[in-house]
This record gives sequence, structure tokens and C-alpha cells, in this order.
Amino acid sequence: VIRAFSVVGTVEALKVAEGILDRMLHQVHLGNTEFMPDNITFNTILDGYSRVKSVEAAHKGQKLIERMCDLQGKGIIECLPDKRAFNTSISSWARSRNREGLKRAIEITEMMERLGFGGNEELKPNIITYTSLINAWIKCESDSDLVAMNAEKILHHILREHEQGNSVVIPDIGIFNSVINAIAKSNNPKKASKAQELCMRMNELHIAGNVNLKPDGVTYNSVLNACQYTKGTDDDKKNALYIGLKVFDTAKKESKNDSLSYGAMLGVLNNLMTGQKDTKTRLQSTVKVFKTCCAEGKVSDQVVQNLRRRMPNNLFSQLTSGKNISDFPPEWTRNSNGRAR
Repeated sequence: VIRAFSVVGTVEALKVAEGILDRMLHQVHLGNTEFMPDNITFNTILDGYSRVKSVEAAHKGQKLIERMCDLQGKGIIECLPDKRAFNTSISSWARSRNREGLKRAIEITEMMERLGFGGNEELKPNIITYTSLINAWIKCESDSDLVAMNAEKILHHILREHEQGNSVVIPDIGIFNSVINAIAKSNNPKKASKAQELCMRMNELHIAGNVNLKPDGVTYNSVLNACQYTKGTDDDKKNALYIGLKVFDTAKKESKNDSLSYGAMLGVLNNLMTGQKDTKTRLQSTVKVFKTCCAEGKVSDQVVQNLRRRMPNNLFSQLTSGKNISDFPPEWTRNSNGRAR
């Protein structure tokens, strides 16, 4: 019954769930121990608060954890908050999209590290803990450079822990992709190189035996985004262009390119080949990319928008036969994962 109210996704429904918990505790007080709530009971309600995605829900989830500790301290229940409870609380604070949420997420993670490495093995942070903490930085902090710096710091901490034999922390593709995405959104003029380095590190770890770290389409698209939005010196842009071309080629060879890849690659050409002397090469490369995109059936709105952005009108009309995307041949958009009206 508690689960049924917890999946509704509203604070009001969760009040009902906590009301049922209160009735269970009352029965325990009367001596009916078969009603004793356990970690599953509390975690089910915590999961519900996490789904609500609000500051109020995050606060209520935290209070439930505190109540759980108080009840156990008084001998009323037997269980204490476990790793899942704390991870859910971090996730809930991350979804609040609030600066307080980031502060709370950091505090909970630090507490888990203190208790976990202080002897309570059950509370050692795992990959879910750190992924949720990175998400808290991404969702609750508006300074993109600060987000990228801290996301990288957390990832390097994870890698060190894993290398030193901490089997609880096993890096996965999700956390790498989150960090690369954070880097791509930063203002660092070297972000293309940083993103590529992490992609290469993933490959190295995959070859070494971590089967969960083979770069996927999300990885490659995030590196391409880092390239297309690079700002800085001419050398920075030249390097980002080189990385973008290389990564796009790799994604294509591995059949991990999609409509987003083609849109990003056109953005790379548009943004990084801006000199007058680059015009001919840029247009030739753009035409080649678009024709390949059509052949693979991956044309999307984003692809067309980036094609149009720096393309002479006569050449754009020639490539699209003067048609809107809704009138393109179906085979051009058959594999599109972007809106194709």
C-alpha cells in the first residue's frame, strides 16, 4: 500500500504513505511486532519524495531519515538508514535544482565517506553516490566552469579509489558521460582536449577489462559538443576542429553516430572554420556530411538548421531541392532521432 502511494509523485500522496507508516509504528507500540517497518518501508517513501523533484520533497525526505535515526535510537525500530537511503536523499536534493540542494548533497556524501572509511563498510559511497553528487553540481550550480571543475575532481577521486582496490566504487559509462557533458558546457578553451582525454581513458579502461566503459553514442556526441562550442585562440579552435573530425569519424566507423552527431558535426564546421580561406573547404565538408546524413536517413531539424546557418542560399536550395524538412524524401529521415516535421 505504501508503494502505491509513493509512486504517485505528489507530496500529498506521500503524506498518506507516511500516515500508513505512523499506523504501523502504533501497532508496534501496542506489541504487534509483525508491523515493524524496515529499510524497504522507509526507502519506498524516500524514493517517492525523490520523484517529486522539489525543495519541499527533499526536506521531507531528509526529515524521514532523521526520524528513522531517532526511532532506532529509542529502540522503537531495528533498522538505520542504509546506503540506498542516503543515495536517494542525495538524488532528491539534486532534483530540487536549488543551491541548498547542492550543499546538502555534498554534506551527505562527506558524511558517508567519514562513516564508511571510519569503519562502517555498509555506508561507503558507491558509484551511485558519486553520480548523484555530480548531478547535484550539474542541476544546482549555475557556474558551468565550477560544475566542470568539481565533476572532474569527483571522477578523478573515483578513479583513484578504484585503482587502490576499492571494489565498491567501479566507474561506469554513466559517470564518464556526465563529466564529459559538464566539460562540454563549460567555457574552458581547452574543453575539447579534456573531453577527448576522458573518452580515451574510457577506452583504456575498457581494454583493461571494464566492459561497461566502451564509449557510446552519448560519449561521442558530448565530445563533439565540446568541440563545436569551443571559444578561444585560433590554436584552440584548430585543435577542437581536429578532435571533432577525428571523433566524428570514430563514431561513424563504430556505427554510434545519430542525428545529434550530424547536427553537432555541422556545428563544428560552422563554428571552427570561420576564416575566409576556410570557406571552400568548409562548404565541401558540409556538403559531404549532409549527403552522408541523408544516405543514412538521419536528417533532423537540428541538421537542417545547422546546414542552413552558413550555407549560401542557392547551395542550400540545391541540396534540399527547395523543400522543407516535412517534404524531404522519407529515406532521408527514416532513422532520425530528432524531430522531422
